Amino acid sequence: MRKRTRRIITLNMLPPLAFFALLSAYSFLILIPGLQKAGKTGEGAAALLSAIFPYTAGLMFLTAVLFILLAVRATKMELSREKLKESADRIDEEFQSWVETTADGFIYIADTGTSAADRIVLEMLDCTEVDFENLKPGDYINTDVDGKELLGFIADKSDDITGRYETRLIGTDGIPVEVLISASRIKSESMTGVILIVKDMSDHARTGAVRIDVQREYSIVELRSALQYIYQNAGTMMAEPLLIDEEELVIDAVKKMNTQHKNSFIVVDDAGFAAGVVTDQDLRQRILSGDKNITDKVTDIMSCPVVSASVDIMFFEAFRLMRDNSIRQLVIDDADGRPVGLLTEKNLIAVQSTNTAAFEEELLKAETVDEMRDCYRRLVFSVRTLVLSGAKASYIISLVSKTAEIITDKLIKLAFIKLGPPACDFAFIAMGSEGRGEQTLLTDQDNGIIFEDGPETTLNARRAYFLKLGAFVSDALNHIGYNYCSGGVMASNPKWVKTGNEWAQQIWDWFSGNSPDRLLDLNILFDFKCVYGDKKLAETLRMNIWKAVDSYPGFLKEIAAAVSVFKPRLTIFGRIQVERTDADDEVFNIKKALGPLTIYARTMALKESIAHTATSERLKILAERGVITGKQYRDYSHAFDFLTQLRFRDQVQTIEDGEKMNNLIYIEDLSEVEIISLRKIFKQISSAQDNLRLALTGSIRQI
Repeated sequence: MRKRTRRIITLNMLPPLAFFALLSAYSFLILIPGLQKAGKTGEGAAALLSAIFPYTAGLMFLTAVLFILLAVRATKMELSREKLKESADRIDEEFQSWVETTADGFIYIADTGTSAADRIVLEMLDCTEVDFENLKPGDYINTDVDGKELLGFIADKSDDITGRYETRLIGTDGIPVEVLISASRIKSESMTGVILIVKDMSDHARTGAVRIDVQREYSIVELRSALQYIYQNAGTMMAEPLLIDEEELVIDAVKKMNTQHKNSFIVVDDAGFAAGVVTDQDLRQRILSGDKNITDKVTDIMSCPVVSASVDIMFFEAFRLMRDNSIRQLVIDDADGRPVGLLTEKNLIAVQSTNTAAFEEELLKAETVDEMRDCYRRLVFSVRTLVLSGAKASYIISLVSKTAEIITDKLIKLAFIKLGPPACDFAFIAMGSEGRGEQTLLTDQDNGIIFEDGPETTLNARRAYFLKLGAFVSDALNHIGYNYCSGGVMASNPKWVKTGNEWAQQIWDWFSGNSPDRLLDLNILFDFKCVYGDKKLAETLRMNIWKAVDSYPGFLKEIAAAVSVFKPRLTIFGRIQVERTDADDEVFNIKKALGPLTIYARTMALKESIAHTATSERLKILAERGVITGKQYRDYSHAFDFLTQLRFRDQVQTIEDGEKMNNLIYIEDLSEVEIISLRKIFKQISSAQDNLRLALTGSIRQI
């Protein structure tokens, strides 16, 4: 910033200084000596002017050139200023247009206590701008689990990262609105506080395009689930209903909805049979429109007749019944015809887990490598369903990693059929992202084998067997879709197939040596876990690693120094550090962005002798032991989840577009809220890098 300021001052001051220098030189070298000479010799003015004319003309020419340059520069600056002003006006107009047309609402809560909201939020809360200014966040944010976390976020004035909260806004009329809120703290000269982006998640707020997409998803899932879950009934998925007597008033029913955190209720008659259903949408459409009052009976606003089904109806039949009747709430009756459950849209989101379970069941039944390959290809559909439904990143990576484990387990058993049973116990270990349980759809294989020590006379034969087993598994994994490791970290490579004692010696050699590849090899090994076989062999390997860490304390310092290779993804001005593709698109590598956080958790886990390999679990244990603060744990965990979710979303979109997957995230594909979140997340990751160096070297200076 200082250099830029000096440059601006220099460019603006240089022309007048140059003119002043020329004028001074002319005066001292030409004009004054000429006058003095004319005075002494008595020459006339004409002779003097004639003598100095060439110099005067030259000075005038240079002066004219300088002033022309100044005029051109001033004109360019003015045009540039006008262009910037037009650009700013256009951006402002586009922003205003976006604000007016978007389905998302906007709330700004200043640290001083003042608040402001846009038209969309004011309509949700049924209040005016003046009314809203007098409200506190606790007056309109529901105090459910996410609501309390959101209120805590607002109250915490530290520089926190963005959070997402599923909660409800309570209007002045007491009617709740289901929303998804993205909260972000903003700090500037003119604004300091919290910005809430509010998305209405109720039925009436969904656009036609989303409805079509949802219907398409329903059809796809129905076709798959109808065959895979023909014996599963809807009663296993229904939610407990809120039952309201038909004589009760709307205002009293709404209070019960808020208390029990329900977004609908069933109206029952004196005999306990369902007379109608009331949803949030019914409340808004009929109360807010002025057709009905909150002091009316619930029977005046309920939707009837009730579409219901018996508790033993098959899930896919209930699914079709809801679709054919264009309803989002299906009443489930007991054998006597009285309501005992409600199958809601939220329950339908559970199709994702049903589909996942069906996928895993199908995979478990696979008997050949080709059948497993077919299942793996369908994994993309399951991941896509989870991503679109907003499932947590931890659940998605768990599914993908679990799939790899199941496939590996089955391949090893197929190898036994081909090669015969092993002559000794062994442990097949997964390393890298699979070892951490953090695989994505873009992954290769990192694996190895630890086999039991035994007689020297049978060592070669045993080693040959396990190399064949490793080759069979590696080849099959590649055929299924898990690419060969470009670095050769596979059980088909003798380097990664050793006895327990050989592994112990290898670890000591890596720790005590100076090979340039040793850090890479160890960082891959550090994330290992046993996916098949004797877990005791794997536990012994981990104990040997911990012993080596204790014996070579300087080794962790080397890792802390190596983390400097992963540069912060932010510029000095706080913007996202981007690269440019051949098409001149701005991108950043999300795998490299996650690298420092993964290394931080891994290295601190080694220092603290933590056996868990998953990044999220490592961070959790570090927080429980007091190694990191609660805020650091929340920051780092949220950063990991956010980036992982973004990575899966990009991979799914890339597959749908028919393009080859990579780790590049295009800036133009990100929303403004996501860009703000990324900036804060990268700041937190940079802080993690500094904390790692400080913890292991006593300095945050990059080595």
